[in-house]
Amino acid sequence: MERFTSWATLVRAFRRTQRLTQQEAAQLLGVSQPTLSRWEAGRQVPDGRTRRRLRELMETLTGVRRRLLEAIVTQSPVPQVLMDGELRVLGLSEPFARLLDRPAGELVGTHDPARHPLGPSCRDTLARLEHEGLGRGEVAFAECYDMVHDRHGKRLATRQLWVPVETGDGELLVRAEVGLVDEAAYRAALDVGARVRITRIREVVGIPELAGGPRHAPAGPSRQTQT
Repeated sequence: MERFTSWATLVRAFRRTQRLTQQEAAQLLGVSQPTLSRWEAGRQVPDGRTRRRLRELMETLTGVRRRLLEAIVTQSPVPQVLMDGELRVLGLSEPFARLLDRPAGELVGTHDPARHPLGPSCRDTLARLEHEGLGRGEVAFAECYDMVHDRHGKRLATRQLWVPVETGDGELLVRAEVGLVDEAAYRAALDVGARVRITRIREVVGIPELAGGPRHAPAGPSRQTQT
């Protein structure tokens, strides 16, 4: 027997990533809004026909969204990389391939952190993002610094902007935009402990912290988590 919570999470994630109201999602699935509400609350499990329908919709929408993301990245006029949750490179732009002086086809599929196109610290960056709520929809983006190597072994200091993107069925991808910086800026970021600066969604949209009771959102620029 399937657990109620697994389907509750799945239905809720599907609806939110597709930006649907409960009424819209219910119409799409051919059920009433109260029924869908019970699914999301874990009080009822979808029947077999609806579970199949939900999986088919997710697979269709996920495939389309993933292909769209790959197209956006590969055709970008600036250095960009698209990765899955294991840091496997799914696609990259031609400017990024030129930055490393390597063929794009040689880089797609790579995931070894020790030789990753985005630098040796990418695994640590991912771990920090996960600690800050990456898999829970809490991370808006992260600014990080890493040293990459081109085809000839030349070290290149980079500033990277990592943006998490959900495809529709809970799969998490990361789109990274890469820019060169001078080594002085790179060293300065390391010296002040800001190799990775994480901005959470609640900081962008002004949602106050709930721990210890309601609080007012801080005035001025968003506070960022430095790691």
